[in-house]
Amino acid sequence: MFGILGQVLNLSFTASRVAEFGSERSSAYIRYIAPLRVVMDNLDNTPWSALLGHGPGTITRIQHSVESFDPTWAKLFFEYGALGFIAFMTLIVLALHRSGTASPLKAVLFTSWLVMGGHLLSPENVATLYVLAAAWRPPLETRVKVNTGCRVDELPLG
Repeated sequence: MFGILGQVLNLSFTASRVAEFGSERSSAYIRYIAPLRVVMDNLDNTPWSALLGHGPGTITRIQHSVESFDPTWAKLFFEYGALGFIAFMTLIVLALHRSGTASPLKAVLFTSWLVMGGHLLSPENVATLYVLAAAWRPPLETRVKVNTGCRVDELPLG
């Protein structure tokens, strides 16, 4: 299959880049391996750092000594610990869950927020999440039909 589709999809280019994950100066390593290394290397600096984290903004101080990218998941876990990670994730998942947004769009919003990097509180990403997930509601008629199985004019008043 690789031989048949290899030329059409240019899979040799992608396959040749897999080795970049092992090179500490490559973009693949900096984006995907280094954040995990930063979190794991500093997880037990203090007895409470695993649970409560190191505090807001501390990942940028560590990044000066280690070349690393700061995806949201690493920033959350490093700065706010396991408890903060769970709290932020719960907030985002609940906001997306209660939204009337289509499931594929929810998946894209969640993935972009979590993986794409440095978007924990960036105004653009938070506004996008809010508008597309929290504020986007289906029309009232659709919500009434789904929730009660009735048409709007059949609802009891009072």
